[in-house]
Amino acid sequence: SEVDLDSPPEIVYGEDLCDHCNMIISEPRYAASYLTTSGTPRLFDDIGGMMLYHVEHNEEVHSFWVHDYVSAAWIRGENAFYVITSDLYTPMDYGIFAFESEGRAAEFADEESGSDILSLSDLLALAENGTFELDHHHDMQHTP
Repeated sequence: SEVDLDSPPEIVYGEDLCDHCNMIISEPRYAASYLTTSGTPRLFDDIGGMMLYHVEHNEEVHSFWVHDYVSAAWIRGENAFYVITSDLYTPMDYGIFAFESEGRAAEFADEESGSDILSLSDLLALAENGTFELDHHHDMQHTP
């Protein structure tokens, strides 16, 4: 069947594995994906994992996909607005949140003491220079 490169791939939550960390993808709101120009979907449980995987493998990407944090709807990664905060949980603890609306992203950044609003290319640059890894706090205790 022809892959529609301009639609997000299907993720079977609770079943499909993250291409970056091999964990089961269970939370749609944090899941991310990209489609290569040849139509291969790469699936991720966290936006940070997608960035690092892409930097590592450097595949030709046709489209990036992330979920809007407000509506949990799929949106094109290239058009989304991103905020990084360590205040809130994401599955792999990169703390990257995506928004369809720049206004909502700005509100979120204010509320959660988040970063400036970042673009997809900003995130890729951070992944390339290893900044995500420095911020990575798996060993911090999360109190629910």
